Amino acid sequence: MKQFTIIQLFILLFSFGLNAQVGINIAQPTGVFYIDPGINSPSVTADDVVVDVNGNLGLGTISPTAKIHLNVPTGSTALRIVDGNQGEDRVLLSDVAGYASWGTMPGSGGQQIQMMTATTYNAGVITKLPLSSNTRYNLTADGNYLVFIRFWARSTAIGGTGSVNGFLFLYKNGVEVDSLEHYEPVYNTSTYFTFNTVLLAANCKKGDYLEIGLRPQVGNWTTATTAHTRCTIAFFMM
Repeated sequence: MKQFTIIQLFILLFSFGLNAQVGINIAQPTGVFYIDPGINSPSVTADDVVVDVNGNLGLGTISPTAKIHLNVPTGSTALRIVDGNQGEDRVLLSDVAGYASWGTMPGSGGQQIQMMTATTYNAGVITKLPLSSNTRYNLTADGNYLVFIRFWARSTAIGGTGSVNGFLFLYKNGVEVDSLEHYEPVYNTSTYFTFNTVLLAANCKKGDYLEIGLRPQVGNWTTATTAHTRCTIAFFMM
């Protein structure tokens, strides 16, 4: 019995030695490893996956010319990378070791966030502004960041000078790095007021996060939500 098992093993190893190609759904694979999902080769290769003798991986091609070669029909998406930093107008950035992730190039533009939901900020209390799903904006590259704020709100009270005032704070990793106090004339409590300002976070590192805090001094402030009066915040890496 042992002799029979050993003979079977030698036959199996000898067979693999003669035919080192592996094919799935195809009788005669052209690469070292070949998958034909649609069982339609050789007439259709757009859905095939091949590893050739050079170790090149072909997706949609049976003749890859690079370590990863994508051949995608017009109108189809070639690649999707979800790393938590993905976003509109982001670019793929590499570090010194060649590891890549989505990020923003210095001076190439920033990311704008609109506050879609009305939020009330109580007088004398610092409340952090909602940025997407939470209060944090995660930084994807080293650099200095400008934060442009266009704020719309109305106040439940007006100061004795016919204006409202409040503080804006910029935090990096939970530590305040910039702040300012802003005054704005207000005619009545049913009218929205607006102001624009810029805050700076210097010497930031990839992996840091920024947050914005607001503390009204006069009245409670409630943000606007209509299309032309939404609060917008733009992060720009210098």
